[in-house]
Amino acid sequence: MSETRLTDLRRGPVPEAVVRPPMQLLEAGTWLAPLPRYDDYTPNPGDFEAELVSHRSKERLLRHYPWWLRQRDGGDGSILITVWNELEDQGLRYSASKGKRMFEAVRSSSMLSPEFRKFDEGYGMVDLREQDRLLGEDCAWYDRTPNTADMGLRQCLTSDGIPLIDAHLSGWGDSEGFKIVRLTRRPVRMDEMQPPRDYLEPAAWGFSPPY
Repeated sequence: MSETRLTDLRRGPVPEAVVRPPMQLLEAGTWLAPLPRYDDYTPNPGDFEAELVSHRSKERLLRHYPWWLRQRDGGDGSILITVWNELEDQGLRYSASKGKRMFEAVRSSSMLSPEFRKFDEGYGMVDLREQDRLLGEDCAWYDRTPNTADMGLRQCLTSDGIPLIDAHLSGWGDSEGFKIVRLTRRPVRMDEMQPPRDYLEPAAWGFSPPY
């Protein structure tokens, strides 16, 4: 417990520049720069780009190990972009829908346990011992959120970790299942793993120039 008490109060005009955040906080590169120990890593597994669809949304999925990007476009015009590092507590999430916009970002070198990682939606890997096949690719089913009661994520993953099916389960009647419709294994540049720049422009958040 703690308590804070006011020790000084001055009423008067406050310039906008004093209360707006540093502009580098709205730059994706601030949060997605590789940590030093990734300077000489060997990419494994390989990069890829994929497209998945559900009955109401479509997703674009990229991997540039250890980074992932998922962009979900809803049929209602909403958008959700998540970028995360599967080895660290690093990532960002941008979402926008009618009347609402949100940006969340974390950059930490802490090796947190999987259940505390905020961005990849899964925190486990229980083999369900079931197989499937899409686009000529074999995949195995895993429960990514074991021991949960009212939500869950199940994925059918290829041998190199690509989800061919994403089943987002909900006890509240909001389940959604994605199936892959396009898969290309190719080199992915790090500059592809960022939200469009205009989504994070200061003006989009109500900050007037100069920045």
